[in-house]
Amino acid sequence: MNNDVLNTNIIIPKKGNNSILVSFVIPTYNRLETLKSTINSIVPNGKIDYEIVITDNTDINRISSTKEYLEGLNNKHISYYVNEKNYGMVDNWNVGLKQSIGEYIAYIHDDDMIANCYFDVIYELLFNKLKGKNIGFIKARFNTFSDENSIIDNKCLTYKYDKIIKFESLLNGIGATYAPTCGILFKKDALLKIGGFNSNYHPCADHIVGFKILDIGYEGYITRDIIGHYRWGINESLKKETLIATVEKNFAIREYFYSNNFLYSIFGFVFKKYYYTRDAKQYLKYANKFNQQISEDEMIQRKRDYISCYFIYIIIGLVNRLFVKTCRFIIKFIK
Repeated sequence: MNNDVLNTNIIIPKKGNNSILVSFVIPTYNRLETLKSTINSIVPNGKIDYEIVITDNTDINRISSTKEYLEGLNNKHISYYVNEKNYGMVDNWNVGLKQSIGEYIAYIHDDDMIANCYFDVIYELLFNKLKGKNIGFIKARFNTFSDENSIIDNKCLTYKYDKIIKFESLLNGIGATYAPTCGILFKKDALLKIGGFNSNYHPCADHIVGFKILDIGYEGYITRDIIGHYRWGINESLKKETLIATVEKNFAIREYFYSNNFLYSIFGFVFKKYYYTRDAKQYLKYANKFNQQISEDEMIQRKRDYISCYFIYIIIGLVNRLFVKTCRFIIKFIK
């Protein structure tokens, strides 16, 4: 993250308390209606000092509606920044990191929401269950929605959690350490030590950041309670260019994983083609579902890393699943 090039203008400053535990960072761009829902979902329990940092990639001449709405809220916790230019999604996250003052940062996209129980669960984990742990991040378990009326908040809380292991990301091809932007909580110091989010991995920068945080000695956890809501259907990730880039960048991220140590490189040698093929097939299916016209050749840019023979793909997939289940059993037994 290069702070020198991420310039932003403060439009609405936060008022009051500068002792903040959690900064909710909401990166936004031309989506006022969903932004309203995101802000309204932040319902504190009174136990956690917080701020809401909104960072906007919109041209400063087009912010009147957003500015008017935020001023009308008269919420002392909200600060509103407009970037000097559109830095793109990933560096907009970094603007929020730069401008926040909390010990922890919770990222929420401007079309996602957090659950009513979010503050209660986070408070219990930080001050009781995980007290004294070297927390790098806490992932918010989430559900997906397209219609806000379909959201059902969990009333029966367990306050339970699972510890995240780096090896899990290798096994399932990223998932364990990726950072869903509907309430994931980062220790700010941990994010700063890894240099924030790497825009070279756009649109998958959140797929690698957790792995890097674990890599420098912090611990990662995931809630068992559902405390986030991820909107599906109007998401930027459904665009043609994003779907294609996701396959490519996930490949690059796995290459980073495989270079981590010798055993990981062996795993990559055996299963790299399988994971790339699986991604290509999966995102072609998404493209078809949401009427994005993507040809197979457009999606499969690395021919040498794609399994063209369906039979071989199935066999390697079965071997992979057996290997993964065995490893997970061993990890669970050791824990």
